Amino acid sequence: LRQALRHNPAAVIALRLDVEGDEWWMLERLVAAPELLCAVSFLFAEFHSAANAAQRDRLAAHGLAPDAFETLRKRVHAAMEQVPHCRLKLYWRSFWASCGDK
Repeated sequence: LRQALRHNPAAVIALRLDVEGDEWWMLERLVAAPELLCAVSFLFAEFHSAANAAQRDRLAAHGLAPDAFETLRKRVHAAMEQVPHCRLKLYWRSFWASCGDK
C-alpha cells in the first residue's frame, strides 16, 4: 500500500479484506497509521465469527473480545476523524452466517 502511494499519491485505492479471520489484525495495523488508512479510497471489510452471540463468544479463543467488531469499528472511525479530508469510504460486511460461519 505504501509503495503504491509513493508511486502515485492520488491513486484511487480499493482494498478488499476477506481473509478468513485476519481482517481484525490487518485493520488494527491500518488504525495505527491513520494517514495510511485515510489514503485508501474504498475499504470493503468482511468479518467472520461476528454474526451472532455464539460466534462472538468464540472470539476469545483468538485473543479477541466478544465486542471486538464494534470496538474496532469505533476505532477505525475515530482514526478517520484524525486526518483532515480523509477520503476513505467504508463498506462493512458482518453479522452474517451463510458461508459456514455457524
